[in-house]
Amino acid sequence: MSIPGAEVIEVHRSIGHIHNSSQKDEGRHIVLRNVPEEIFTRLGSDLLLPIRHHLTLNHTDRGRCDLIDWIYKDPTRPDYTRIFLHYECTLKKYEKKFFTNTRLSENGSLIISNVTPENDGIYIVIVYNSTGERIQRDYYIVHVEGQVWSRIRHFLSPIAVFVFYTVLLIFIVNDLRKMKNEKNRSERKTRRRDQMEMEMEPTYYNDRN
Repeated sequence: MSIPGAEVIEVHRSIGHIHNSSQKDEGRHIVLRNVPEEIFTRLGSDLLLPIRHHLTLNHTDRGRCDLIDWIYKDPTRPDYTRIFLHYECTLKKYEKKFFTNTRLSENGSLIISNVTPENDGIYIVIVYNSTGERIQRDYYIVHVEGQVWSRIRHFLSPIAVFVFYTVLLIFIVNDLRKMKNEKNRSERKTRRRDQMEMEMEPTYYNDRN
């Protein structure tokens, strides 16, 4: 699977961290992976997407902290979604309502707890050291197994769910109306039969007069 890395790198232009991938970082091995790593996991399991360096994430000098950017891409959509950004010793979480089961470990690795169908997709991590050199870029393709119905439900929009339940409610109301009409017809037949039986009963007269 080809991943357009240029689009991912674009998110860093606003904070001025675009660097040539051939740069060297003194004392560290620079990891720049363009080949995605596929990971297969099951619903309800816990998953760790690792950072491959020991990073400085807390320091009294904000300029001494490393930068971590975790990005998610739904394979069915063209856009990218940022999950976490650790910048200048401050961690910010984005799209909280969509990534409720994600958090960062002490070294910045992404932890996904109790995996759901919504966690299926591509995860990208880009790491810069405090001098602004990119030292890691990894792609993780997460496949959540055992989710045939769950995946279908995942793609159902709120509107589709609303329409489904509306149609279901209409069917239930129609069935109740049919049952009520059947009951009314049955009661009318019973009353009509009783009336006819009463009319057919013989009348006896007293002949003593």
